[in-house]
Amino acid sequence: GDIPPTTPTDPGHGHHHGVHAQALPGDRPEDQDEMLHEMATGMWSDANDGLLSWKNLFNPNIPPLWHKMFSRFKTNLRAGAGYLMASPQIAGGPGFNVDVFDRDHYQRWQEPLQERQGYFDNIHVAPPMRAPRSIREFFKNASQDMRLDNIAMAPFCIHDCLHMHWRWLPTGEDETHLWGWDHEKPYAVAGVPHIPAHQHLRVEVDAPHAFSYAVQADSCLEAGRWQYVMHEGMAFGNSAANESLAQLMHAGIPLLQGFPTVAYKSWSMFYWTLRYQCSITSLHPRERLLEDGAQIQSVPDPAPSKAS
Repeated sequence: GDIPPTTPTDPGHGHHHGVHAQALPGDRPEDQDEMLHEMATGMWSDANDGLLSWKNLFNPNIPPLWHKMFSRFKTNLRAGAGYLMASPQIAGGPGFNVDVFDRDHYQRWQEPLQERQGYFDNIHVAPPMRAPRSIREFFKNASQDMRLDNIAMAPFCIHDCLHMHWRWLPTGEDETHLWGWDHEKPYAVAGVPHIPAHQHLRVEVDAPHAFSYAVQADSCLEAGRWQYVMHEGMAFGNSAANESLAQLMHAGIPLLQGFPTVAYKSWSMFYWTLRYQCSITSLHPRERLLEDGAQIQSVPDPAPSKAS
């Protein structure tokens, strides 16, 4: 099938506080994805599972669910939130707790850290998406908040996203472009930061649309050697629409069985189901990977809810 175009239209054509992504021929306005005008900042950490690989991200049979791709995340960060992202003083080893939802409860384990790995690995600054109005109306009487009004785009952004990665998950020798620095050069060690080994990196959110990137070097380099800062660079994506992403989107359809059929070609609902697990009978969305700092709540299945 055709991939829904993703370039936003003129904001004046938006509904409520959002704008529509361009519609396919015949799409009703209420069936179109929306994006918010307000920007939002989120941070994620890649899972250090050696079985994962970014080259397999676009496997058309397996959607990139958050609990499979990430070990920690935080969305909608407020101004003043700041974290140490890389440091030569971090030895690696046992790290933070990871809580993943499994059928009816959260399972916890400890994520091992790589050498010099800090709190998060990347930052995305982008306008959140909103589910089509027809889907929000369908669930307006649900007993639980379906969290359809503010949907973060990850692990990739389909449109309008500034993103920066200072570390990637450990990969094999066929993906050395994701490897980090040793004491002399980049692309040398799997799973370590893309920050020179003698540098500390701290990233702080200044506003929903701005952040500071601060580097401190512990030692001077000998004469004639460059001191690299932000070697990893950053990128802004306007649109990522292509046939490969269309196939990836279709892989998420089985996770939306029972939802209105418009959800099957909705990018916002694709992103929603990567983050949340939800039965159409209970209408109680649970985060597949619990957000950093969130408390585990009692999650007994409620009585079936009527959507509309």
